[in-house]
Amino acid sequence: MVYVVDTHAIVWFFEESNELGRNALNMLDSKSSRLIIPTIVLAEIFYLAQRRKIKYK
Repeated sequence: MVYVVDTHAIVWFFEESNELGRNALNMLDSKSSRLIIPTIVLAEIFYLAQRRKIKYK
């Protein structure tokens, strides 16, 4: 199935946050899911990372 992903879902997924719901976690973790990540989401993640608002490795 194809899904459009927003910023919170991606950030929470990679941070392994409890904020992410079970359905979203299953969708993001599934190998059969096709994800559409809008350009604005990438820009928002870049902005958050630059401001150290998200944890990344």
